[in-house]
Amino acid sequence: MINLGSTEQVYSIELGTFFPHMRRRQLTTRNLAIDSNGLMSDPMCHRDLWKGTKAYFMAFVRWFKYKAQAKPRKFTRCINTPGHEYQWEYPEVHGRITEFLTAVFREKH
Repeated sequence: MINLGSTEQVYSIELGTFFPHMRRRQLTTRNLAIDSNGLMSDPMCHRDLWKGTKAYFMAFVRWFKYKAQAKPRKFTRCINTPGHEYQWEYPEVHGRITEFLTAVFREKH
């Protein structure tokens, strides 16, 4: 969004922005930033380094286990960070995105 400047035709929805990137985030009326799934705090957004470290350590364990079973997975598919899931079925996620899209596209017509 920073690189796009004032381009009016582009909208964005950001889910669970990693905490080091928060300071560079450009929030405008054209983008929606969701930093919680409504069920629990997102450790990757809120700098919970203990939970983040634990998630990455366990991801390595899962990745190694799959590799040992001859069922290799990408490392990123092994990361499981509770709170950093943004499923459409979650009321907070669905509600905020629907409200944003309705507001943005209602203005355009």
